[in-house]
Amino acid sequence: LEAHYFKCASVVAHNLPEHDIITHGHNGLLVQPDNAHDLARAIQAVLENKTVQHKLGNNAHNHVTQKHAITHMVMQYEQLFTKVS
Repeated sequence: LEAHYFKCASVVAHNLPEHDIITHGHNGLLVQPDNAHDLARAIQAVLENKTVQHKLGNNAHNHVTQKHAITHMVMQYEQLFTKVS
C-alpha cells in the first residue's frame, strides 16, 4: 500500500498477500510465482515504458487513497462491528 500511495508501479507474484490489491494491468502487474523469467519480463516492461509506469502508478495511488483511506477503513470496521454485534 505504501508503494501505491507514492505512485510506484508494483510487480507482485500471484501467491503473495499483496496480490489481492493488484488488478493486473490496471494498478500493477501480477506474475507467476517462482518464475524468474516472468518476473524479469514484467519488471523490464515497467522500467522501459514511462507511459505504463505512470498509468500503473496513478491507478495504484487512486486505488489506495479511495479504498484504503482511514475514513473508508473506519467505515468498514463500523459496518463489521454492527454486523457481528
